[in-house]
Amino acid sequence: MAGDYKVCSKCGRSLKETEFFKMKTGNRCDLCKDCLCQYIDNRKPETFR
Repeated sequence: MAGDYKVCSKCGRSLKETEFFKMKTGNRCDLCKDCLCQYIDNRKPETFR
């Protein structure tokens, strides 16, 4: 699985799966780590998934 790639639904970049956070279900998030970190605002709880 180390060579698998996934496309970020926000920025459209094709990145290795390790660049996406792993959810409790075992699936990878649709947004890459960079986009997800920019999306979350620690002062607004509604931005958390």
